[in-house]
Amino acid sequence: MIKGYCTTNLDEYQREIWPTRFVCVPNIGDRVYSKKGICLYVVSISHKQEWSDKRSFGSELKENEPYVIIELHKLSSVPRR
Repeated sequence: MIKGYCTTNLDEYQREIWPTRFVCVPNIGDRVYSKKGICLYVVSISHKQEWSDKRSFGSELKENEPYVIIELHKLSSVPRR
């Protein structure tokens, strides 16, 4: 599972609860459903890395966790492939 953060600039969907874990990275044009069943489409994907400091037996370790930022829009604004 990969961590993902769904975003949209559409005001009416700002308070929707979107998935935060994905089996695989979605593709441009894929549908994503909110908890209420609202469907928006993937228009862009950004890959990111989350760094956190972990201490183990007095030594400092860095843990690297990948995640994606998924931008969502209505069907009319999805770019054609």
